[in-house]
Amino acid sequence: KLSVMNIYDLLSSDEKNAKMSHIAGLYALACVDGKIDDVELEIIAKIANREGLSEDELCECISNPEKINIEFPDDDNIKVQYLRDMVTLMICDLDVDEKEMKLCKTIAKAMEFKDEIIDALLMDIINDIKKKM
Repeated sequence: KLSVMNIYDLLSSDEKNAKMSHIAGLYALACVDGKIDDVELEIIAKIANREGLSEDELCECISNPEKINIEFPDDDNIKVQYLRDMVTLMICDLDVDEKEMKLCKTIAKAMEFKDEIIDALLMDIINDIKKKM
């Protein structure tokens, strides 16, 4: 029998999985160019903290990213925020690697952004972040 608490637990569990999926995805993005630096790890930790994940959950995402179910948010604003997080991570070392950009595009596509807007959206985010740096 489902109670209100069971439903709440189920919803918050799905939300937590999506957040952990995002952190695991960021870690994969940081790894794709073959080198992970402290700035990238610091950004990932700050995003995990913003998302309300514990240190243990962050460690789980980084030490066993393959065990995290890949899930994407339904909310468009959260999708854009997640893309923004990826771009921030991608440009933090001031070197936009081709593999990183390709992975960002693949994830944007998986989040159901239309092909024809992905490049423009990513460039808008890059330009916006660079203005604030």
